[in-house]
Amino acid sequence: TKTRFGLLGLSLVSPLVLSIPLGTLIAKKFYKNNFKIITYMSVSVIAWTLVYFLVFKFTNHLLDTLLRT
Repeated sequence: TKTRFGLLGLSLVSPLVLSIPLGTLIAKKFYKNNFKIITYMSVSVIAWTLVYFLVFKFTNHLLDTLLRT
């Protein structure tokens, strides 16, 4: 809910569950501070990109190591 998770929760979950544009539209409906919405969504996208990159890099390296032995 809005009071429980707020804009931070919405911006962290929306790239995974919804989509970035839909999450932004929902955020715009409940919050009026455009700068805060853009900032939170941008940080969320960068964070998820880093998570996906690290998971791919780790699993790719792990698979290479397992397949060589």
